[in-house]
Amino acid sequence: MQAVPWWGESHRELAEVQEEDLFQDFEEDTMAGATEYETILVTKQDRVGTITLNRPDKLNACNLVMWSDISRALTDLENDESVRVIVLTGNGRAFSAGEDVDILEFDKGIVTAIKFSEMIFGVFSQFEKIPKIIIAAVNGYAFGFGISVTLFCDIVLASEKAKFGWKEIDHGLMPPETLLTGAEILGKRDIAYLTLTGETFDAHEAKAIGLINKVLPHDQLMTEAYRIADILKKGAPLSQAAIKRTLNRRSKENNDYALSMIPTILATSDAAEGRRAFLEKRPPVYEGK
Repeated sequence: MQAVPWWGESHRELAEVQEEDLFQDFEEDTMAGATEYETILVTKQDRVGTITLNRPDKLNACNLVMWSDISRALTDLENDESVRVIVLTGNGRAFSAGEDVDILEFDKGIVTAIKFSEMIFGVFSQFEKIPKIIIAAVNGYAFGFGISVTLFCDIVLASEKAKFGWKEIDHGLMPPETLLTGAEILGKRDIAYLTLTGETFDAHEAKAIGLINKVLPHDQLMTEAYRIADILKKGAPLSQAAIKRTLNRRSKENNDYALSMIPTILATSDAAEGRRAFLEKRPPVYEGK
């Protein structure tokens, strides 16, 4: 049973009556289990399933449809016994440039923020809980969602052209779903610096701090991803799943606290100002509200 967050079930029920539910399509599509995808490409070959983020005109920015597509694709690949390993990559010059600004409209109230937080945690949880090994092949820009999702993959490769950064701070936001995992992988000091400053860094810096496993020439990225997948698909699946499950164990109390932070921040005036400033191409003016 899912834990009731700090805002309380009665508060949520009241909010759902009063506010527009922008996540109905996400929930209906995910529950329906449809196999058609609008924002990703899914292929299966030689026991390897590949998910390719496919909004190249938007630098593969993640919108609600993409969240749903990724969730359904992971479920499909997990249930397909012919697939042993999953590869995640992007089409075009970006892995993913972050969240699509169109879904960062959180002045609609707490129910929008709550559902967004639950959606994020739900999909990232899928990455961790699926027993099959997931390889991220970062082919270009990886900001916001793009960098965060790598924390929930098991092996991460990057092209020498890749650029990384947590840009949420530039929009009056924070990435609580990644802070705990990021602190475990990178250490508290590095994750604090990178999320507080929003600085961009390259693949070699990402390797130096432990965010990725390997830096590769751009034209060798996918070759190496599939070479590693070929090794993994011949391995002992129960042992692989046990290793993954052990590495991904963490405190439920910490997870619940991180979950509660998303609606807290998303519902602020500063978050709305960050979005407006981005759309108006000007520096944001924050008031701590």
